[in-house]
Amino acid sequence: AFYSVPASLESNFTNVNSPLTLIVNAQSSNGCSSISDTINVNILPLEAAPSILTNDTICEEDDLLLPATSLTGTQYFWSGPASFSSTSSTDTIFNVTQINGGIYSVYTLNGYCFSDTAFISVYVYPLPSLQLNGDIPRNGCML
Repeated sequence: AFYSVPASLESNFTNVNSPLTLIVNAQSSNGCSSISDTINVNILPLEAAPSILTNDTICEEDDLLLPATSLTGTQYFWSGPASFSSTSSTDTIFNVTQINGGIYSVYTLNGYCFSDTAFISVYVYPLPSLQLNGDIPRNGCML
């Protein structure tokens, strides 16, 4: 059996702001049709992408805090470099290295509605290297 929606409705589903009543009729591959039935459909608008509230630059060995706008009853889906994934609204990557730099994304699920995806590109600055040349003073006197 298959179900079809009239072509006139297919392109209008994204613009519906009020409940819709559809008449459904199943038809088998041999041409037999079922009795028509109606179904009421509420098409909900796409959830807005969550906001990522973090800095886009950080130094190696610092902690990267990844907070998204928090909404009650919402599931979060994070992904990012170095196989990072999380389902918390806020997560922390401790003691970052350059492998943690890159693009992080998060989207939400609220009931049955997925949000758009938010992205942030994070750059991890390497620590400066320190090289001492020459003699090191001891007690304020040169050796």
